Amino acid sequence: ASNGQIAELAAVLLEARSIELRELTTPALGAAIAAMLSVLDEARIDSAAICGAGAEQWLERSKAARERVVRMSLELRLVVSVTS
Repeated sequence: ASNGQIAELAAVLLEARSIELRELTTPALGAAIAAMLSVLDEARIDSAAICGAGAEQWLERSKAARERVVRMSLELRLVVSVTS
């Protein structure tokens, strides 16, 4: 991993620190968001590994976490649409 890649990742992670888990979510969506934030924490702890040897595995975990958030968000919207 180059120092530039690690610096770029650090800059992105700095912006992501403002993300907070909202209390007004469903438990399933809250768990999905928490999983995504856990992946971000993993990158904060070892940015060099995320940009290097551990990149593929981290990308897989990141993709799974993002898909889970999207799926839960869509399910929530469907429930709101049906009950409204």
